[in-house]
Amino acid sequence: MSIAGVILAGGQAKRYHQLAKGNIVLSDGKTIIDHQIQALKESGIKDIVISANDASLYQQYNLPIIPDQEVDAGPLAGIAAALHFLQEKYSTIITLPCDAPNITANKIKRLITATTNNDDLVYTKTKIRAHPLFAHIKTHCLPKILQQLTNHHYKILDTWQQLAATAIEFSDETAFLNINTINDLKTLTNTNIWIITGAGHNVGKTTLATELKKTLPASLYMKIGHGVNKPNKPTNYFQDINSALEFLCKNITAHEHIIIETNKKELFDYGNYIIFIPHRDAIHRIFPPNQDIRPDAEILKSMANIKIHTKCHPVLNTGSRSTRSVQYSNNIMDSVVKPRNDDKQLQINKEQIKTTWQNTLKEIEPNLRKKIINALTKQLDYGAVANRI
Repeated sequence: MSIAGVILAGGQAKRYHQLAKGNIVLSDGKTIIDHQIQALKESGIKDIVISANDASLYQQYNLPIIPDQEVDAGPLAGIAAALHFLQEKYSTIITLPCDAPNITANKIKRLITATTNNDDLVYTKTKIRAHPLFAHIKTHCLPKILQQLTNHHYKILDTWQQLAATAIEFSDETAFLNINTINDLKTLTNTNIWIITGAGHNVGKTTLATELKKTLPASLYMKIGHGVNKPNKPTNYFQDINSALEFLCKNITAHEHIIIETNKKELFDYGNYIIFIPHRDAIHRIFPPNQDIRPDAEILKSMANIKIHTKCHPVLNTGSRSTRSVQYSNNIMDSVVKPRNDDKQLQINKEQIKTTWQNTLKEIEPNLRKKIINALTKQLDYGAVANRI
């Protein structure tokens, strides 16, 4: 039995922001396709092609690249094109989706040996779901597959069932994990994403993000804002969400922590920690709330899983006197001003800060947690308290 491997890389990756998922670089510095090529070769398959419509994305692998003959027909068109290309020399193909980083040679070997003379087509499943793109297909199935395309039957699983395909069950669902979203990749790499958001300008978002960048190992800081990219903006500064997401997708596997300063709610779904900082002027009894507070501040606050409340913040230039007082209040809008020289109260607040952060970040390794707490408490003039929802 002569077998070729086919890596299916012709998808549009709509959920992964139109990026070439097969080229995602994993923590060992190799791409998903690199891993798949190695697994195919270790299973005994030496001849491999890539099914893709943009050859420029995959030239680095030095493999034949087969474009679809049918437009907008999904992976079934890629399988048909590969069968057409390979049918004279090979009796069978093994197909893999390009966004599956965990497939191993042992799983491929079982797929190779699972067929009998009566099985023209075999695909994989687990107790959780079917995985029809991991398949063993005899090349003489091509006419039947072309007929499905002619009839506009593009769904892979429906087609396999129409062709009386056999499903073989595997116990390990993770072996067939597909990377469709940023959260899928986070699960694979254990990357933590920190979202720093706030009620308006000058609340300390950049200060906190910078402190976290100094503290967290192998971390990356990026900012999404508006306005021109001035010289003082961070290197990884983005004015539109699509550019930011593309950058995030390309860099997520290379870092243990990614810190994103943003008020873009579209990014909140990706955050492990979403930290909201209120506007300091909003808690001052003497001054009215700053007019620069965002109209969606309460929405941002409700989406956060960590909320910072200013505990010890100076109130300057109160009327004709130039006094400095310190705010102590659990209720942001119902303030009580006490003298700054109440050192005992200030110390109690600092202990509250550390205890609360310890509980909030309890899943983080202790030594790193201590550094993070120091960075977070340093962010405010005299400290902060975080409350976990």
